[in-house]
Amino acid sequence: MKVIFGGKDSVNRKSVENKSVDILMSPEKGRYKDFMKSRNSGLNQVLCKLAHNNNVAIGFDLNYLLDSKESERPNILGRMKFNVKARAR
Repeated sequence: MKVIFGGKDSVNRKSVENKSVDILMSPEKGRYKDFMKSRNSGLNQVLCKLAHNNNVAIGFDLNYLLDSKESERPNILGRMKFNVKARAR
């Protein structure tokens, strides 16, 4: 089983394009600023479609959430929620 820890846009993209990757873990990691009208979650509809076509699962690292500052947790949780919604479409 091959698990890649995401974060950077280039890592997220290469991970979902590669058929040998099984899980892309925490694509929202390392995001500190959101866009004006949406979350900067590390995924978009194109990456989700590539992940679906290449059977790459998206994973969430809850330790990253628990180890973060208390003031940052709502933003991280919001990015995770946004990724769940993007993946469900």
